[in-house]
Amino acid sequence: MGSYATNEDGEVVCKKGEGTYFDPLDLVFHFELGMIFEDPRQFKDLFTKYSITKRFDYNVLRNEKRTRVACKYKGCPFVIFAGVDNKDGLFKIKTLKS
Repeated sequence: MGSYATNEDGEVVCKKGEGTYFDPLDLVFHFELGMIFEDPRQFKDLFTKYSITKRFDYNVLRNEKRTRVACKYKGCPFVIFAGVDNKDGLFKIKTLKS
């Protein structure tokens, strides 16, 4: 299964590999465990669009290699943790609770 990413020249290209790559051409915002992003910025941008679409307030904790997004409301179980995978060096969703 392939998915799309942007190469060094800014062209959209099909990527192949294990896991699901985030598709910037997909108009439906969704997340899945193991989803791969180019970098933390792409993940944050998608989550910002998702939160606007779903009218969802959240808190973000991050550093250079990890990002944790959690629902802002008490009792809400929604949490996504994404970070650089030690095995392959890719930035991916490691925990997803909704």
